[in-house]
Amino acid sequence: MSVNRRKIAVIVPKYGLVGGGERFVLELTERIAKHPLYEVHVFANQWRAVSDNVAFHKVPIIRFPKFLTTPGFAFFANRQISQMNFDIVHSHERV
Repeated sequence: MSVNRRKIAVIVPKYGLVGGGERFVLELTERIAKHPLYEVHVFANQWRAVSDNVAFHKVPIIRFPKFLTTPGFAFFANRQISQMNFDIVHSHERV
């Protein structure tokens, strides 16, 4: 019997690095990725990979001028995610 895995996209600029929000996202994705029914993809500019069960995708950012960093990340993340077919998109950013 073939089981269709649900594809989950997680959007966060820095994955697994310092910060409470980053740590929360790491814990959430690592636990979900252990479940055989889910396929987890993280879209980030920087990350510290912990699990082989998570697919990582590099999202470029605009560093200068500084006010374009967040909207630039949102633009590029959205562009990548729209090319794939995800069942769930989870973000801790304004994207």
